[in-house]
Amino acid sequence: MKFPGSGRHKAYLTAITAGIVVSLLVFLFWLPVQQVRQLKLRNDVFPEQVVQVLLDEMRRMLPDTVITLDQPDLRPVTRESLGRPADIIFSDTDLLKSYGALEQIPLARDGVAILVHAENPIRELMARDLEEIFLRKLRNWKLVGGVDGEIDLLRRSSGYAEMMAVVRHYNIPVRRSIETMRGGHSKLVIDKVAGQAASLGFASLVMALQAQQQLPSLKLLAVDGVDPGFNSLQDGSYPLHRALGIGLTESCIDLLPLFQKLAASEPVQHALREAAYLSTSGHAL
Repeated sequence: MKFPGSGRHKAYLTAITAGIVVSLLVFLFWLPVQQVRQLKLRNDVFPEQVVQVLLDEMRRMLPDTVITLDQPDLRPVTRESLGRPADIIFSDTDLLKSYGALEQIPLARDGVAILVHAENPIRELMARDLEEIFLRKLRNWKLVGGVDGEIDLLRRSSGYAEMMAVVRHYNIPVRRSIETMRGGHSKLVIDKVAGQAASLGFASLVMALQAQQQLPSLKLLAVDGVDPGFNSLQDGSYPLHRALGIGLTESCIDLLPLFQKLAASEPVQHALREAAYLSTSGHAL
């Protein structure tokens, strides 16, 4: 038995349902697709524990942004492996412009350690010696008071930022040859020097001083007659000092106020204190 009007009602319901479906499809089609912001972070200078705190704070302040860390395993980076340029850079402030940074936020002060193996009898290298070693005019340790053997200059393994700080300080004309080796990290060179008797490398002074407590085979050379140490870094007598900071490129320059807040935050300052860095004014953090 059919009830009057049931067919008409069914047609109405079908039409209404179809209209809703069509409207929903149109709405979804025209709904703007929100792109998830992605930022690439490059770290040249800080130890893992400091970078992790900085990364955690960035992700907390930017919950809708995907932040990936370049070279998390600290392997040497070659030109081929760099890929997309980084958006955020942790490096020596004198290098940030070369990475494309439009703004920089200072974070800490550090020095550059000149490293050799503990078995090496020398305790200091003069500026002229360093220049000739860089230029490969001086290749044997016996010419600078060491034992007979070729100097293994860890160019590719040494931190790029640290090598450039040495080059700048002594005005060594080898920028072009180093420029193609944007690779290495202080952790890498510290481990290599500690395990290779003929090696010479450059690394973060703060990281090297801390590593020396666990690596007795590591020796830090005096620079211009000044012994490397936390005291000589703090009082300014250690000549190879530099500022470290955050660089922001065009892709994230809008985040400058947020990163300034991040740099001054207690978790970040605590991490820097724990790692024994100095403030940019030279005082202990």
